[in-house]
Amino acid sequence: MREDDVFEYPDPATYRVRIWTPPVIENYSWAVDEYEVTDVQDVRDALAWAENEAAGRPMEFFVKWFETQITSKFEFISTPQMTKLFGLAPKED
Repeated sequence: MREDDVFEYPDPATYRVRIWTPPVIENYSWAVDEYEVTDVQDVRDALAWAENEAAGRPMEFFVKWFETQITSKFEFISTPQMTKLFGLAPKED
């Protein structure tokens, strides 16, 4: 990969964090809280926030990016996408 092939967005990255909480009643579903983390310097700060918030609970960690497309009328549209960096949702029994 050439250096010219690398692009950095000028805006700070946005991260999505899903934190899972086990059911309090047997045979019920896990609960999930979702957060968008934006006010951080870099991914290390976002990850530190997420790990602190999760406090040992299962967690999924994503980065948000935009896919730009050109419509048939030559208009640019940006569609938000999420790429999971790590983590797993808990398995339901």
